[in-house]
Amino acid sequence: MEDKKAPVNEDFLNYIKNYADVRNIPLSRRKMASLFHTSKTAIDDVSQEKLNTWLRKPDKFYVNIIELSKDLYYKSGEYRSLLNYFIDMARFYYVIDPLFSSDSKMSKEKVKKDLSKISLQLNKMNLKHELAKIYKTCVLEDIFFGYEIEDKDNYFMLKLDPKYCKLVGISDGMYTYAFNLSYFDGNLDLLKTFPEEFQRAYLERSIDKQADLNWFIPDFTKSVVFKINEDDPTILPPFSTMFEPLLDLNDYKKLKKAGAKINNYMLLHQKVPMHDNANKDYQADNFAISAEAMDYFSELVNENLPDEIGSIVSPMEVNPIKLDRDDKTDKVLEATRDVYNASGVSSFIFNNDKNSTGGLTYSVRKDELFVINFYRQVERWLNRKIRYGNIVAKNQWRISLLNVTGMSEDTYLEQLTKSGTFGFSVRGRIAALHGLDYHTLSQSLELENNILDLDTNLIPLASSHTGGLNTAVEQTKGKIEDSGGRPTKETKDLSDSGQANRDSSNSETKSLEGGDTNNE
Repeated sequence: MEDKKAPVNEDFLNYIKNYADVRNIPLSRRKMASLFHTSKTAIDDVSQEKLNTWLRKPDKFYVNIIELSKDLYYKSGEYRSLLNYFIDMARFYYVIDPLFSSDSKMSKEKVKKDLSKISLQLNKMNLKHELAKIYKTCVLEDIFFGYEIEDKDNYFMLKLDPKYCKLVGISDGMYTYAFNLSYFDGNLDLLKTFPEEFQRAYLERSIDKQADLNWFIPDFTKSVVFKINEDDPTILPPFSTMFEPLLDLNDYKKLKKAGAKINNYMLLHQKVPMHDNANKDYQADNFAISAEAMDYFSELVNENLPDEIGSIVSPMEVNPIKLDRDDKTDKVLEATRDVYNASGVSSFIFNNDKNSTGGLTYSVRKDELFVINFYRQVERWLNRKIRYGNIVAKNQWRISLLNVTGMSEDTYLEQLTKSGTFGFSVRGRIAALHGLDYHTLSQSLELENNILDLDTNLIPLASSHTGGLNTAVEQTKGKIEDSGGRPTKETKDLSDSGQANRDSSNSETKSLEGGDTNNE
């Protein structure tokens, strides 16, 4: 008796085959590896190997390190936050101190004239704005190469590209630099915007064609160099120690993001049907459907799945193997602490977990020294400018920057006020904290008191500090007796016990005056 075979639909098989050939889509398009590609960040371009090479030879790769510092400032929130902490801390409050010898007398008219010249010069320089830009550059890059552009009414500091500058010496306690004139090759229009000194040097180089003339040393009285780490001529951004921990933190963030995506990912397993091995001949690849049919139906499933769900086709069992770690520590938080620890700044300043007020205060004081040390370079430059700029006839004045930051303004003002009670000359420094030097202060007082008569026209409101009542109030309401003591609170501001005390006091007063104390 012949075995009856199930009829085969040849048309259906051919249709599947042809349709699958036309619409063939690789199944690898839904590989889970694609999840990791979505976790790329803005600082992935820098590898650990490249960074290690740069940091091992900073004198050779300082330009790359500076560019990385600027790149991280715009792409890393942790790096930007820490640098802004130091940048925003700076306060360039200055006072003009006398340097008269003991045998020279201070002429009143001459002193006023000198203070006026120095004050007008410093105000023309827009000192706070220019120094804020310079200081930000130094925090980012470690060094600022500048050239002063000045006329009768205007002033600004031209920043030069550190790629074309090099330190060549020290004069008057500050670095001097040389500028590479190849900066202007092929860009003569830019040369026309530079000071005449640069144009002359480039012209001499073009005529002589000597390699030594590539490097040009600008006039010492106009050129200026500021450097955070002035003890070492090697150019290295002050917070370059954060670079490696920042790259590690970036890796941990990507892993955490990829892990979160995987935890929310679903994988469907489509098992390929196999023929029963009734004859026990163990035929390999004994599939119950053709490869074309498998591709076709798998494609239909994939086209109707959202991005969070994938599918695979396999004749084998698929069992998950989880590599869960026993340590449940948040590696991102741990890496973030490592970043701030590498900078030398307490992470408590930027995070509120387990902070200590006492420890935080001492940490901030230490950080303030970073800014105050930079003030000393600014003082040296400003006093050099007074000496060489012929601003006053004799070297009898110096500029001093107050040792105050944005974190200590209130405390410093309180200390000055206390010192003033002992007779110390602190008025100039108190005025400096309010943005006034001696000349500006005296001119402001002249304007307010002698010209606008604000000292007589501005009548303070009555208070315990001004004493007595406002005259207008007395004229309106007549004579009012003031028994003294603290002003009485309004009823709405009293507590329950306070209201009870007031009611009791009123009752006693009425009783003494012979009034009725009964409440009806």
